[in-house]
Amino acid sequence: MILPSNDAWVSNGDPEAYPVIDETTAEFLPVTVDVAGSDVLDAGTEVNDELPANTAFFGQETPNTGEDENGVVINHPGFNPACSGGILDSFPGADFTQEGYKVMIINVAGEMVLGNEEESMT
Repeated sequence: MILPSNDAWVSNGDPEAYPVIDETTAEFLPVTVDVAGSDVLDAGTEVNDELPANTAFFGQETPNTGEDENGVVINHPGFNPACSGGILDSFPGADFTQEGYKVMIINVAGEMVLGNEEESMT
């Protein structure tokens, strides 16, 4: 889930897009996945009103307090414009719709670190 929001999230629609195990050697493969702002989805569960009482990490005290949207999953349209009383007023750097915006970088290492020792995962 993207915070702050009420139903923004990211997902990989292809379970084989990022293999982490070599099918020939059964060894773990190092993988880096860049998740762009254009990959953010809207679950369609709640209206994106950005009211603090309805928005996680923005003032929402209990889950599912927003108005039901009864929608479907779509690409997220982005937050309301700055100076509208929404998320970007409090978190101006959160506009993931900007060109080149990276929401997160996921790194999967080819080794497992236990304490101060490294052990191969093969």
